[in-house]
Amino acid sequence: MRDTVNGIILVGMLVVGMFAFYMVGEMRQVEVAAPAVEDTRSIEAEVAKTEAETLEARIIAERAEKNERKTTWFASE
Repeated sequence: MRDTVNGIILVGMLVVGMFAFYMVGEMRQVEVAAPAVEDTRSIEAEVAKTEAETLEARIIAERAEKNERKTTWFASE
């Protein structure tokens, strides 16, 4: 009997706590800010960025190819 009462009390406290958190969330006056997108890049900046990305991709590919050629294989005995 005592365990049942303690269980009911614990479940009741859990429900009251959940309700309290729900109410706090509902009472908060949160305004969702619109995402600020600033597009201040010029055409020259876009071209430079694209060229840099292309150069970076080429360098990474060359390094990968060079490392692939350097792969050493050891024969197992």
